[in-house]
Amino acid sequence: THPPLYSLGLSGLYLLGGHSPLDQRSLGLLLGTITLVLVGLLGRRAGGDRLGVLAALLYAVYPVMIAVDGDLMSEVLYSPLIAGMLLAAFAVIDRPTARRAALLGILIGFAALTRTEALLFLPFLVVPVAWRARADWAGRGRLAAVAIIGSVLVITPWLVRNEVAFGRFVLISTNNQTVIAGANCATTYY
Repeated sequence: THPPLYSLGLSGLYLLGGHSPLDQRSLGLLLGTITLVLVGLLGRRAGGDRLGVLAALLYAVYPVMIAVDGDLMSEVLYSPLIAGMLLAAFAVIDRPTARRAALLGILIGFAALTRTEALLFLPFLVVPVAWRARADWAGRGRLAAVAIIGSVLVITPWLVRNEVAFGRFVLISTNNQTVIAGANCATTYY
């Protein structure tokens, strides 16, 4: 039903002796701390030292993110992956190399194994980043292709597993309908 990466992280913690919900919530605190640092670095990259400190401070006191850190939900892993992905995108823009584009793609792949909709970062983040990073069409195409290949390499083992388990193609998970239904409210929109 759900993408595998967060469950895999919790099962790894369980194997290390973290059996209680409190132990598993502690993983959220660790990931929240990592996200806090990454958000600060992201703010610093976007607007300097002051913005970095402000971004980290706002993240640290934002009630929604505080609640996420204590929940046993995939968002606690998704958040540092998103922040890391955005830092990687800036790195590609700053110095466009295949290695940096691959890192961006790999982070998108891991994010997609946490929440399937992260695959949308391929067209909506990778393409604009490649466009901005290189002036020539061939360079843009190479950067985008390397990032896409990085993502595909990360998610392929799970796709193969799904094919074997279900006997049909399942793109990461089957919970897309519930995500779409939960994120759309006709009363709000109309």
